[in-house]
Amino acid sequence: MANPFPFVSGSVLYASQLNGIGENVSFTPTLTGITLGNGTATATYTRSNQQIHLQLQVTFGSTTAATGTIGLTLPVAGTGAEVNTAIGAVRILDSGSAFYDGLVYLAATTLVYVTVTNVASTYAISTVANATTPMTWAVNDRLAFSINYTAA
Repeated sequence: MANPFPFVSGSVLYASQLNGIGENVSFTPTLTGITLGNGTATATYTRSNQQIHLQLQVTFGSTTAATGTIGLTLPVAGTGAEVNTAIGAVRILDSGSAFYDGLVYLAATTLVYVTVTNVASTYAISTVANATTPMTWAVNDRLAFSINYTAA
């Protein structure tokens, strides 16, 4: 996406330009660790100056498969200052069975990974979501997250 705010000092701004500020942009997400098959993935982001707010939902179909570490390639690169930092929350539905909560971490300036909270030990830890964590993924399982980060 080109600079959504191509305004220069002294310009006259029109209502149509102002209405575009903070508008949701739909995009086709590039997933990592998931082969979508006949599943669905919907994603939108909003940019306000350097702040990006992104929402994603993936619903597994009969030919969808988790194949590795689950993540998303970002549509707008981050600054890198937030790498290895939690930038949002995730909720995973094991259809008909349970919900799992976790965090979304910025792994690189253009990549986030999904983690789930593991409370099997004395202290809760984050474990990367993959083909078998937090469960074996199947039809109607769902992954949804909302993140906020600073664009480069």
